[in-house]
Amino acid sequence: MRRGGHGTPQWNEPGGYFFSEKKRVKEEWEDIYYWGMGGGMALMAVALAYKPDTSVVTWAKKEAEKSLQEKGITFEHPTSV
Repeated sequence: MRRGGHGTPQWNEPGGYFFSEKKRVKEEWEDIYYWGMGGGMALMAVALAYKPDTSVVTWAKKEAEKSLQEKGITFEHPTSV
């Protein structure tokens, strides 16, 4: 004896359309959303490409070079050709 309490599962037959829409109708807010999100991503990409270098390693390298210049030590290594 089964005690599930329900019959066979019920589901809708697939009709071939997404959300039963035969032709896609664009809503009013979609253009604003697409332009806003696309423009925001493009603006963020440009901002990240031109952001200043604020890493600790770059700052420490500049400070070390300045300190070595004040002491009169050159930072350049000789190249062998």
